[in-house]
Amino acid sequence: MRLVTYILLSLIIPSLVFSAEWQIVGPRALGMGGAYVAVVNDSTAAYWNPAAFGFYKTTDVRKYQNRNFGLGVGVGAGYSIHNDLGEKIDNILDFDYDVISSDISSDGQISLQNLDDYVNLINNVAKINENDAVVFKTNGYIASRIGHFGIGVYALGNIAALPILDLKNIGINTSTTNIIDTLKDVDGTTGETPSNSNLQDLAQEIANTLPNWSLSDANDYLADLEDSLNTQGIPITQDIINAAYTVAKVANDAQSGKSYDQNQSKIKFNGLIYVEVPLTYGYAFNKNFAIGGNVKFMKGRYYESYVSLYDDNNDNDLFDNAKDDYEESTTFGVDLGAMYKIGNTITLGIVGRNLNTPKFDKPSGGEYKLDPQARAGIAITPFSWLTLAADIDLTKNDTNVNNYDSQNLSIGAEIELLKFLALRAGYYKNLAESDIDNVYTAGLGLNFYLFRLDAGIAFSDKTTTIDGNDLPNEIKAEVALSFEF
Repeated sequence: MRLVTYILLSLIIPSLVFSAEWQIVGPRALGMGGAYVAVVNDSTAAYWNPAAFGFYKTTDVRKYQNRNFGLGVGVGAGYSIHNDLGEKIDNILDFDYDVISSDISSDGQISLQNLDDYVNLINNVAKINENDAVVFKTNGYIASRIGHFGIGVYALGNIAALPILDLKNIGINTSTTNIIDTLKDVDGTTGETPSNSNLQDLAQEIANTLPNWSLSDANDYLADLEDSLNTQGIPITQDIINAAYTVAKVANDAQSGKSYDQNQSKIKFNGLIYVEVPLTYGYAFNKNFAIGGNVKFMKGRYYESYVSLYDDNNDNDLFDNAKDDYEESTTFGVDLGAMYKIGNTITLGIVGRNLNTPKFDKPSGGEYKLDPQARAGIAITPFSWLTLAADIDLTKNDTNVNNYDSQNLSIGAEIELLKFLALRAGYYKNLAESDIDNVYTAGLGLNFYLFRLDAGIAFSDKTTTIDGNDLPNEIKAEVALSFEF
């Protein structure tokens, strides 16, 4: 048995330098915070730990007694918002890019009344960085087992919305490519000085800290901005002052570029949606130790689609573009898992998924590697009605968000009442990053003898504001119907 364990670990561990993000599949797993590698005893074992198949049909292993057949159908979805990207885009859409763009393109120069909106718009765009993202995650499955064998269909999707900023084409005059020249002469008059003392101080700061700005250029720019604000009765606040400096800095860095009506800022949607069909087998050496594995046919579509950052109707554009902006390919995958039981109280589990690094074609050329994943867990069942569990990713896992890793710690518990009602609670946290922070989970299961209905939900304690509403930075939901006997 030690030899088998050594061989299994030697297959799993070396391939795990970097891995793909682990998805929580199934409502029972989600309700327990994703702590499921050493807990799973249903048809989703093909995903969580195929070694569980080795214990099915046994008569002396708690939670697996006489389980000869199982069938489960489930679906789940969720999102995660990184670095408040949703709120940042919401702030951008508060200003009408089309009005500013048409103003520049029709007259060749931005009008004075739109200058303040332009400053606020550029300021909000400049707040976005390459690490901001919104990630959409989906899964669905039909999984079955007969004794120690299983077959199923799992659909997994992970699509990220990533901003690509154009801070070069921000000019407000079509007759020149010098960005600073366009900003200093909006009203056609030069040699001006703002009357507001805070703007006078800002002009001096711009000239002192931004080498491509002279004091006279800064005074002209801020005098025009002051006129725009005064004409509309808008007070000069610290936020306006900060925004004006940000625009001056962006212009200083860009130096030259096309006018803002030709700005190319956009959102890139990219990621993989794939279906895998695992053929599963598990073998128990005795009532304490089992191993299992999957050989999987896999078919996936890798999507790369773009929409304008300023388009508040970009949902329609996205779905129209997605019909064509993908590449479809097929491959296969290999998973391995092991479970070790210490009596009927403690279970240890380890699983490695996609150990052969399946590859999918990308529409822009090249390949997307579905890197191996590994996860370990422990489950403690001190009483037949209580299960306590914890899982951890064994590596920092790569994601499709720029410079963002995932390494989750999961903790969960399940209480069964009268064999009819199961109540679950859990928690998970990405140890590699801090923007999402703590995610809390809850779930319940209703057992109607031969079939069971389960539901689970997860939500972060950190929130972001979109359309005036506070939303969790991460939220997921799962439901499933299963038959076990």
